[in-house]
This record gives sequence, structure tokens and C-alpha cells, in this order.
Amino acid sequence: MTRLRLAGPIVLLALSTTAVAGAPAAEASDRPPGGTFLDDEASVHEADIEAIAAAGITEGCTHPSGFAFCPTAPVTRGETAVFLRRALALPGPQHDHFTDDEGSPFEGDINALADTGVVLGCAADRFCPDRIVSREEMAVFLARAFSLPTAESDYFTDDAQSAFQAEINAIAAAGITQGCTAAGDRFCPYGQVLRGQMASFLARVLGLQAPPAAPALTALAPGASGPQVTLLQTTLRDLHLYRGPIDGTYGEQLGSAVVAFHKLFRLERSDAWNLGDWSLVGLDAFDVPNQRPGEPNRIEVDIGRQLLFLVFDGTLEGIFPVSTGSGGTYISSSGNVAWSYTPRGDFTLFRFRPGWVHTRLGAIHNPWNFTYSFALHGFGSVPTHPASHGCIRVHLWDSDWLAARLWLGIPIHVWDG
Repeated sequence: MTRLRLAGPIVLLALSTTAVAGAPAAEASDRPPGGTFLDDEASVHEADIEAIAAAGITEGCTHPSGFAFCPTAPVTRGETAVFLRRALALPGPQHDHFTDDEGSPFEGDINALADTGVVLGCAADRFCPDRIVSREEMAVFLARAFSLPTAESDYFTDDAQSAFQAEINAIAAAGITQGCTAAGDRFCPYGQVLRGQMASFLARVLGLQAPPAAPALTALAPGASGPQVTLLQTTLRDLHLYRGPIDGTYGEQLGSAVVAFHKLFRLERSDAWNLGDWSLVGLDAFDVPNQRPGEPNRIEVDIGRQLLFLVFDGTLEGIFPVSTGSGGTYISSSGNVAWSYTPRGDFTLFRFRPGWVHTRLGAIHNPWNFTYSFALHGFGSVPTHPASHGCIRVHLWDSDWLAARLWLGIPIHVWDG
């Protein structure tokens, strides 16, 4: 969309609103299931999130899935600068205004807004780009950015002590906010602004309309097929949970990835994808567990959640469902009573035997020993609960995937989650 450069933020507002309103509307059937993002299905701000996405004001949040907006995450001052600069279609910055935004991905946006006087620093020559923006600060940003007129009424009962009461009333008079309570009598000036709320503020001030509704996301179960299954495969692949084909078929391998997803969030360990699972995609749960300086490559096994995390170069490479020692007893091949316990602690992989290996307790696949008696290996049965004699079981397909990537000497840490 081509934008003309006209003077003044209020003219820019009119221009950007007209340009979006005049753009050809996509058919609902042309849009992917769930719309632009997958994690806003349960959000009351979904229509406004889609509206600012269609206007090019947001591309979502930084998240491995690539389909997340993170509507419940708080907005920082730096992120606010990005939203406002795109909404105003401002040119590149002319000056460097602050000393504490060097290296920030938002530095250009911060300076572009500071050039126009839309944003001021948090103290002297600092902007505090990583600080969460408060609702009263947001009122100031919006009132200045869009040259809102002074309000004649006082809309809220809890902003009398705020230094920005005038700006709060201005955005209320403009219909940008209805307050923070159902009664509409309080603004909560010191509360955080969430990303979903930010989307609604911007959609209202710009007069943006949401694009046609996308096909609704649904629950899925093994045996299903179609575009939503393809979307699920792609999403779980990007979240390091799925390593199978992207073929639109809900098979056993996708079901195991769904189990791992549920384990990650400590939900019922079902292989069926629930409707509410879509809203969890954007949550911050896909980080590398434990900080281990000097060990950029390692395996982490969380006994509590029955998950294995593979870390390469300090970043998450894969999340795998496992089944560890059941905690019961069994009769060993020597006739003694043995305890089905997986040892906890810090180990290394020191022996690998490819393919099927026959042991006294049965055949195992691609075993990687981390003690003389216990190994990480593939097995035909990997239930959702601890069920092994003490080894760490993974699915056969995951065993083959790991066999091509692991090496002797890589650390493996086994701990109670």
C-alpha cells in the first residue's frame, strides 16, 4: 500500500484509515483457518488483532510457532514505539534521542517517534524501552500521536491523582477506551497494557475494520485429515515437537507430538488436539530448561513431565515424549526382585549400539547408554506415563531421528521436574 507523506499526525491518521478502508477485502474462504494468528481464538480482542494485522501494524510476537500474537503478554515501551510508528507511517529517524536504547531492536522506531514529539523519555536522556507501559502512559502516547482534543467531561473515578488525567479523558472521549471494569467507571491508570488491549486501542483510534472472519479452528483427533491438520503439523514442527511429514494426515506420530504438547503444559496426556489447545500456542513454554554455562549441547530429561529436551548450541532443537521407570518392582533375569527406577543425576552418553539390540529384558532400539545398566532407547510401547524398567524410552521414529544427531560424550541430565 503506497502512502503519501503529508504533514502532521492527524492527517496521517486520516490517510491510513482511508487506505485500509479502500483496500480490496479478502474472502473469508481465502484466509487460513484461525486467521493470522492461532493464539487469539479465546481473546475478546481477536477482531482488532486481525484488523491491525491486515493494516500492516503487527506481524505478531517473536515466537517459534510463527503464528502467535501473544495477546495476554504485556506491552513494553519499545514495542509501543513499533506499533505507533507503523500506525503513523513515520519515516526513518533523524536524531538519536536516548542513551539506553542502543542495541534495542526498537531503537529506530523510538527515535522516529521522538523526532515528532509523540514520545518522551522516562528520565533525562533515557527511554526505558524494556519497561512495561502503563495504561496512563498509553493514554499519553495515543493522545499525542493522534492529536486528540481535550475532553470536556471526567470519565473515571480512579484517575484524579494521575498526572495524565487529561489524556485519559481525551482517549475516553474519542471512544478509544471504555475503562478497565464492566461498569466503565474506572480506568486503572497504573495497570499494565496487554498486547490484545493494545490492538483494540489502535483499531479504535484508526477506525480499522476486521477482515472477513477466517474459518474457525476446531478440535482434531487421530484419523482426521485436511488443512487444519496440516496447520497443526506445521505449528508443532516449528515448536520443536513434531518431526514427521507435513501431509495433512493425523497419524500416530502427530498424536505423540500432541501428547508432548499436553505434557509440556501439564494437561491431560491425550493424543487428541483440543479446541483450547490452539490458544496455548503463543505462550512462553518452549524455552530451554535449566541454565548450564559451558554446556551448549546437552540432553535434559524431565521425569515429572515425562519429556526429553534436546539442546544444540544453547537453543532448543527438539522436545520428545518419554516413558521412564515405573517405580514398581519386577523379577530380573537372575530371579531377583528389582526396582523399576530411572537414575537421576548428571551423565554422558558413552556407548551406542545401532539398530535392534536384544537384552535380558527384551529388544531395544538404538540404545545410548548413560550408565552400564540404563540407556536412552527406542521401544515399541511408549505410554504417556512411566512404564519402563528404568531406561528412558522414546518412540521408534524418534529413536531413528536421534540416532542421526546424537554423539558419544554429549551430557544428559535426568531430574524430577
